Amino acid sequence: PAGGGSGKAIRPALVLAAASALGGPVARASAVRAAAAVELVHNFTLLHDDVMDRDTTRRHRPTAWTVFGDADAILAGDALQALALRMLAEDPHPAASAAAARLADCVVELCAGQHADTAMERRGPP
Repeated sequence: PAGGGSGKAIRPALVLAAASALGGPVARASAVRAAAAVELVHNFTLLHDDVMDRDTTRRHRPTAWTVFGDADAILAGDALQALALRMLAEDPHPAASAAAARLADCVVELCAGQHADTAMERRGPP
């Protein structure tokens, strides 16, 4: 999750496109907050995944855990996730609380998938 603009930011772009198609200009601020929340969650997952997979580079740069250590990389990821949910929880748009719940559900699904991935790696090839 190093900076430098090398990411594509496709997830937040899709959120903004969907909001534009459905919500009109009044909901623009909420759409931007939702897009930012999705990107924060994405980066949270990258931080944690790099630690679990022991990846040393991402986007041609050192991963956070190689620079700051496992604990700080995990804590940074945790903070990104909490900030994402807080952004949605504090948004006054009527759909924001449902969006926060759905984003939390997505994180639970992501964790289940990551668990399956690490379990498969521990088992090794069939």
